[in-house]
Amino acid sequence: MNSKSSTPKCSLVMIADGFVEAEAIGMLCALREADLCAKNVGLTNGLINGAHGVLIMPDLTLADLERAVDIQSIDLVVLPGGERHLANLEADPRVHRLLHQIVAQHGLVITDASGAHWVTEAIRQDQNIRNRGINARLIVRHPFEQSVEVFAQDVMRRIKRQLPT
Repeated sequence: MNSKSSTPKCSLVMIADGFVEAEAIGMLCALREADLCAKNVGLTNGLINGAHGVLIMPDLTLADLERAVDIQSIDLVVLPGGERHLANLEADPRVHRLLHQIVAQHGLVITDASGAHWVTEAIRQDQNIRNRGINARLIVRHPFEQSVEVFAQDVMRRIKRQLPT
């Protein structure tokens, strides 16, 4: 996390059709409760359908993000679980570019074990990032080890330790 920038840091929770609602909303709430800037970002305009039929209106679309937000101000991207959701994110080259940029500027990526595989493979293609070690930038949630709430609290503690004072 870069303390040189005067721009406040922000976290993104990426959502596409099929996202696991508890993970997306749990992380978004935890970030906001920690008084951190947090936005949910959809691949498309309009309501996005979660894995269990919950509809969410994103704060921004990925197109809005590319036009209106300084990428240097983003220090965390959350990719909630959901097989269809992760496949939608993986298929979008804009998501790949965003993840490359976040990891290159020492930001963090949070996902589950199935998302970690494609994120790792996509980012390892970049020689500069590969040499820095993607594993230090990737936080993986193993759903059977802890609840979303406990995981989110653990992540908040880790993020707060890394914030500049």
